[in-house]
Amino acid sequence: MLIVRDSAAMLDRCLTSLRGVVDLIHVHDTGSKDDTPAIAAALDAVVSHGTWTGDFAAARNTALAEAAAARGAPWTPADWVLSIDADDRAVTVPGKLREVLAATTADALLVDIDNAHDELPYTFRTARLFRPAQLRWQGRVHEHLVRIAGGAAPDVFVDRGHGTGVGTGHLQATGTVQGIGIAEWPSAPRDAIRLEHQGYADPDERRSKAERNVELAQAMLDGIADGSADGARDPVRVADILLDLGRSLVGAGRTQDAVDAFETLRELAPGTRQWVLGTDALARLLLGAGMDEAVLVLTAQLRGAGVARDYCDWLDAQALAQLGDVAEAWRLLQPVQRVVDPAGRVYPPEHLAELKRLVDRLHAMS
Repeated sequence: MLIVRDSAAMLDRCLTSLRGVVDLIHVHDTGSKDDTPAIAAALDAVVSHGTWTGDFAAARNTALAEAAAARGAPWTPADWVLSIDADDRAVTVPGKLREVLAATTADALLVDIDNAHDELPYTFRTARLFRPAQLRWQGRVHEHLVRIAGGAAPDVFVDRGHGTGVGTGHLQATGTVQGIGIAEWPSAPRDAIRLEHQGYADPDERRSKAERNVELAQAMLDGIADGSADGARDPVRVADILLDLGRSLVGAGRTQDAVDAFETLRELAPGTRQWVLGTDALARLLLGAGMDEAVLVLTAQLRGAGVARDYCDWLDAQALAQLGDVAEAWRLLQPVQRVVDPAGRVYPPEHLAELKRLVDRLHAMS
């Protein structure tokens, strides 16, 4: 199931990857001006039409309702939905995937997503397979799944919509990841299904999408401030929105505004998962800006919050190398084997190896 708008350039790749994997493809168009609906229909998708309201969860929930209406029957507990974006491609072994879905008692499964376009490529997990009879979407930006009635769904991870815990396998687990308490959905095995997320290769398009998300997040904050939206007494919700706002500002190239959003988050929500994620995002932003002394201070705070040592050493080593303390950077990097950030994003080992080679050369010259 997809929600789309003006996705003609990438839709064919996505829908073609679903052939033989799903029983039905439903594409909900939210006001395309290009040929997106026609391309979807030509590729045998059921197409519904709606209006974009600035709310991702509302669009996804409308798509669920339209799909149920199109098939002429309500969702049952046996039904599963794969939520996929137009810039994703599914890589699956259909028979194994169906075996996994038949065996699980959970209402959602995490799916590995290999992200190609960002500051660095990385892999993360989020809930993309779910039972629509039990769950619905919530959140205007970076939407997440919640139960329709009775009890709260577990966080997909500390970072809703962006990543999950780094455990493997497909057994449900509860525990802590890098010092943050979580309740985790089971994971679909990577050899049964994974998604390749291409994103927007064009920098201007990425910036435009980020500005759109900035507007959505700012509108939510404005609504809370003036009383027209719920959440004024919920600092966790405000912190979630500030985290979304800061990340979107980074994508839009508005560095100082992003710093301000992350600092506001840190003041508002100390000791929370949002504080950890905001502090990490701020540290990486300042690292790129060459503010290395500040990065060392923030990394020390992340260590105190229980964030994994390897990740903190990786951050510190880069800051120290830029400050000229190559010997200490070299020492910190030696035992690091894997880089996983607090949002559960796993960075490619080749990037770590490249950093180690660079610091090795600098160390040999010093």
